[in-house]
Amino acid sequence: MNRITLALAAAVVTTGLVLFVATRDAHARPPALPPVELPAAWSQVEGESLAQRYPELVDLVVADGHTLADLDLETCDPQLIDAFLTATWRVANGMQTELVASLESAGVELGSRLISRDLARERFEANPHAYFVAYSSPRSFGGRGFIDIAGEASPELFACQRLSAELSTHPRREAALVGAMYAPPMTTRTDSSGRESTVYPQVERWEREGPSQRLVGYDATDHVVMHIAGGCVGVP
Repeated sequence: MNRITLALAAAVVTTGLVLFVATRDAHARPPALPPVELPAAWSQVEGESLAQRYPELVDLVVADGHTLADLDLETCDPQLIDAFLTATWRVANGMQTELVASLESAGVELGSRLISRDLARERFEANPHAYFVAYSSPRSFGGRGFIDIAGEASPELFACQRLSAELSTHPRREAALVGAMYAPPMTTRTDSSGRESTVYPQVERWEREGPSQRLVGYDATDHVVMHIAGGCVGVP
């Protein structure tokens, strides 16, 4: 009997309270990840390097002193993939913020483009050439949603969209994230009596959700217990 089970048994005997503690073998393998389903329009040419696929971003996206010309997704540390994903987001956010500001200053009524996240997802799935950004209309109380700026977006912004999708869904990055979640201890829960218990994720299967390819983890009873947010810019 392990320490967690002993603690649970003691709690039941002394207090009559049953604490839920999800235990698992520390060396258990997480369930397999489902295949990525990015838009066909974003497919890459086999054998091309990142610098060849995204030449407009080589000098823009820099992480830890490296450029895209230095990044080999198949051999690098998965943490470097994350660093480049963060750098891609930073570059894209700067460009799209500047673009939205310039459109507003030019008198473009962006509020008329405002739609809900659900509708934005539907439109993106129908047209992967869209580029959505979160937007709050200054002329409408509570006017928050998404607008499509694909008509004004630069080639660099679209390149950031494709690169972020490739980086965020790369199998080595996702495997590293999921593996880290299964490295005990996951979290520590303290009850009203001050007792602590270690809680591990009980993900039995993963599914992808929405155009951002967010990973959603379900337990044996089909309840969502965990998710890994998608890292694709320009996707609602």
